[in-house]
Amino acid sequence: MKKLEYTDEATFITEEVEFSDEHYELAKNLHKQYENELWSKCTPIMVRKDKQSLVFCVNFGDKLKDRVAYERGDNMYKVIIEKI
Repeated sequence: MKKLEYTDEATFITEEVEFSDEHYELAKNLHKQYENELWSKCTPIMVRKDKQSLVFCVNFGDKLKDRVAYERGDNMYKVIIEKI
């Protein structure tokens, strides 16, 4: 089991949430795949509010070409990994 921290936005209380090794490895492998691409940038893997799924965001596109669009997140996508 992998333990990750979750901090509630309303109360700022932090707690540890356990995820299966398979769940975390899947998220880590997808994150690594996008992170290694030259045309994308990723946020860290985070625990969602439901405390049962993992999420990270990917920003596609060259940030040097259009800095304003990059900062606004025009090409930002959320990748959610949840066990069904």
